[in-house]
Amino acid sequence: ILNLREETDEVKTDLLLLGNLLSFYEQQRLFAEQTEALRPYNLEKPLWVFVGSTVNAVYSENKQKRSDVLTVARFLHHVLENRRGWAVEGIEKLLAGKSGLVTPDGTDLFAGRFPSLRQSGLSASALYDDILRQVFRAPAGGGLHLCDIKSAAGELGLKAAGTEDYFGLIYIGDTSEFKKLVEADDAGITLEEDAIAASLFTGINRPDTPLNILIGAKKFMEGWNSWRVSNMGLLNIGRQ
Repeated sequence: ILNLREETDEVKTDLLLLGNLLSFYEQQRLFAEQTEALRPYNLEKPLWVFVGSTVNAVYSENKQKRSDVLTVARFLHHVLENRRGWAVEGIEKLLAGKSGLVTPDGTDLFAGRFPSLRQSGLSASALYDDILRQVFRAPAGGGLHLCDIKSAAGELGLKAAGTEDYFGLIYIGDTSEFKKLVEADDAGITLEEDAIAASLFTGINRPDTPLNILIGAKKFMEGWNSWRVSNMGLLNIGRQ
């Protein structure tokens, strides 16, 4: 985001994050298709990690309060609730290398990317449907639900409306302040409480974990080990 030619607005940020999602999904597909061939290289099930510089420290964007973690949550909600339209159109642009996100030398940021997805011959619509199944565990889509895991401080489980399985986790220090940001936001993300589930973070390295996405802030820079991490989204890291 920092190296793009023009100032990045929310629409461009979402498109950039959609490119990040496609990159992770491509890794997931390849891992599922070639697990046995990859086994000698000790590759683990792919995990998509977001690291932001702020959780509750807010900044203004279009007169709305934002945080890095909230930016990611809004994006995931946008993808889940948009059955047809923005997401499919964005995938078409990204696969064609015509995202409109241009580097200082005039090259499209995604030109030549996603060779496996392009070679699959699947339409953007079909890829979107499979992303809902594989990444979000929600074939029917639906808005994003944030569930406060009461037995594990700092954990907010992520799942789509109408589903039982968590596909991701927000792991931060102060969930109460972050939930206030979500409540005040106009995206329509639903807040819930889960008094039954055990800690999601402690099982994130298990081969059978349903979690595909982990979102946090500088907490992870202090030291956390996982062989699963295969894709990273960095928000406002390195600006200084």
